[in-house]
Amino acid sequence: MNTSSVTVIDTDETFNIDNPQGYYTLLQQRQKIDLYETINGAEYQMATHYIKTWETTSGVISTFSCQDILGVMDGTSFRGGVYDVMPAGEIIDEIMTSLGWTDYYVDPEIVEMTLSGIIKPCSHRAALQQVLFAFGVCAATDGGETIRIFSPGGTPESIGAGRTYTGASVDTSAVVTAVRVTAHTYTKSSDGSIEIGGERYRDTETVYTVENPDVTSNTKTNVVEITGATLVSAANGQAVAQRVYNYYAKRDAARAKIVWRGEKLGDAVTLPNPWGGTNTGNIVRMDLTLSNTVAADCEVV
Repeated sequence: MNTSSVTVIDTDETFNIDNPQGYYTLLQQRQKIDLYETINGAEYQMATHYIKTWETTSGVISTFSCQDILGVMDGTSFRGGVYDVMPAGEIIDEIMTSLGWTDYYVDPEIVEMTLSGIIKPCSHRAALQQVLFAFGVCAATDGGETIRIFSPGGTPESIGAGRTYTGASVDTSAVVTAVRVTAHTYTKSSDGSIEIGGERYRDTETVYTVENPDVTSNTKTNVVEITGATLVSAANGQAVAQRVYNYYAKRDAARAKIVWRGEKLGDAVTLPNPWGGTNTGNIVRMDLTLSNTVAADCEVV
């Protein structure tokens, strides 16, 4: 089972079920499957997934692949919208109402933040990503079917050597020399190139830049450019550019296999590293292996 931050899809890798009586031949695409695991005598819900593909070839073994509601959202259509100082909670409500989904939670600190711009016609998942990126927040469904929309952070939990398998590693990414984020201002215009709800709009672009102050003449140029964030406007363009730069300045990605004890995406944790020290960051990916002991391959940035 793979889980990642922002809105990367939570999936079950392909699995097989012994099917001698043909019970599973009547299952349908997007049918719900709840995944539970028993740990120390207590039952935990790990995920709620929906069938993506399945096949029964021999009449005895059925093969399935599944995805969470964010994966389902990737295959549905949002008509788009135009927003002028609109609270994030209202934009998210509009996306979810269009999807027909009511089981979601938005951190209160996010609900009243405002955005201006547009969302072009796209999938519901892509529409939600536009909102999340503008604020630097995340969405995840680990632990059930509720879509959690939250700001990663909190007090780090220490995951000691007693819960960590051998083989921990740390990868360090290349230095980012600058970040450039394009902000958009949309005005109604008969000759505009963007059409939303029967109205045409002209897009005026402004580029906001944050330079790495530690760059020297020997540093290889490595510029991150973001141009397609249509809810980034003049009101938040510089703040978004700084936030993106701050993210890329976190160059260490720590990876370790741990004994899972309920950790979720976005949680702040401290992991042992190969040199006897530790790395602290937020969980951005987990691959869970279900057995007598639930193990999680974690990536922390």
